[in-house]
Amino acid sequence: MTLKLVKQFSTKTELVYHSLLEAIIANQLRPGTRLIVKDVAEQLQVSEIPVREALKLLEATGLIDTTPYVGAVVTTPSPEWIEEVFVMRAALESMAIRTAVPLMDETDVKRLMNVDSEIKDAARRGDVTEYSRLNRIFHRALIAKTPYPNLAKTIDDLLMKSQYGRAIFGLKPETVKVSDAEHDELLRAVLDGDAEAAARVTRNHRLRVGRQLSATIRELGLYHEPQDSATPRKRESRSNA
Repeated sequence: MTLKLVKQFSTKTELVYHSLLEAIIANQLRPGTRLIVKDVAEQLQVSEIPVREALKLLEATGLIDTTPYVGAVVTTPSPEWIEEVFVMRAALESMAIRTAVPLMDETDVKRLMNVDSEIKDAARRGDVTEYSRLNRIFHRALIAKTPYPNLAKTIDDLLMKSQYGRAIFGLKPETVKVSDAEHDELLRAVLDGDAEAAARVTRNHRLRVGRQLSATIRELGLYHEPQDSATPRKRESRSNA
């Protein structure tokens, strides 16, 4: 296991979290890999405290499981878990953008267009990591003007839980073209001030990504049922059945 420190974040916990996250999504840390706190701390040249904090955050995303006497192990969220999270995001993000579009001004629209331009540039370069980062910025900017802060916070929590969704761009590069077309449709709706159209495109976009990612996980055999039936993942899988 070789980890690379991601440097554009302010706290050591954020540094460790995003360094591990990038390695998991890039499949450099494969499902089943044990994350030993001491080893991670040594590789990233930090103390063990931010590593433990980062692992707690990663557990909330569903990308790792922590069990007694075993520790943290890289996993892949089940297809059902992924699809459920994206169904929730589809409903909430479409609601948020419906309330945000009428409040956007020229500065907000210009920022969206600039980020979209950067996204297209990353796609041309084949830079999946940068494309994914900018994609998150784009979708956060779309709902930034919602007058409901608790709605925005709930969406942000779900975004953290669905970080593995970023892997779709690496696992299925052809999805970039589809996402770009949906971004163009979203921008047209925003420019027209058509909140209902923006909400519809957002909902369809999220549902498509969820279905496609869950299908890809099944197709590539990335998900393996946990051996210990008492693990949180097993309970979640049953509750989603």
